[in-house]
Amino acid sequence: MGYNDAAYSKLAFGPLWAEILSNMLPHLPESAWKDTLPELKQGMHKSESVPKLAVFSGHDTTLLPILATLGSNVYNGEEWAPYASMVLIELHSILEPTAEIKEMFPTSTAFRLVYNGKILTDKVEGCKSNEELCDMIHLLNRVAPFTTRQRDCNSVSKDNLDTHIGDVLFGSWRGIMTFLSIIIFSILIGSVVTYQVMMRGGLPSFCGGGRVGLRDYKKALSLTHDLSFETSSDRGLEANRSRYGASDSSSSMENSII
Repeated sequence: MGYNDAAYSKLAFGPLWAEILSNMLPHLPESAWKDTLPELKQGMHKSESVPKLAVFSGHDTTLLPILATLGSNVYNGEEWAPYASMVLIELHSILEPTAEIKEMFPTSTAFRLVYNGKILTDKVEGCKSNEELCDMIHLLNRVAPFTTRQRDCNSVSKDNLDTHIGDVLFGSWRGIMTFLSIIIFSILIGSVVTYQVMMRGGLPSFCGGGRVGLRDYKKALSLTHDLSFETSSDRGLEANRSRYGASDSSSSMENSII
């Protein structure tokens, strides 16, 4: 998670950071973020319509990558999040700052980062040690390079997948020829398989049963017919013997006495 400066976490959680910052940026001077996060300017709400409290619910696999994106000092990847963990990012306005305070908070807005009651603000790169508050510019500098509303890696969405495949197959003569070749090849394979089954005794069986084809089927039908005929003849003979009061055993006995 923290490998290569949390590259995977940055890739995966850029859209979530965009959602989080969309509730914070309206309270900042536009000059502080319009150059670093121009994508978020579109659709940005006014500060009056932004909620005072935004709650995002997730799992431990959401909280820890969010912390990892803020640097290895914030989360080093060694301890897993306990049950009911919480990350809190507070936004503070600096009112009537003095010259010294203005130097510390040039945007007149500060953030405080808290994880399960522990203040981690000074762990963020650029923030002063042992300070609970840090200017928002340092948080933006950290997350702006990977904050985006776009899907990861510009992957093709499911809605556009059919259109994308159609463009590949029918967008050029090469694609059309490839599609026709697949159709012709499928027909040839189907013809060969049908010929093997119907005329050559079938395809090899992978269960140890040999080949099963049209000839075997006809042979099985003929054998069944012969058995049925013999059974019917035997039953007719027995019926005739019963009519005249004779049986196989009595006939053999009489012959032996004579």
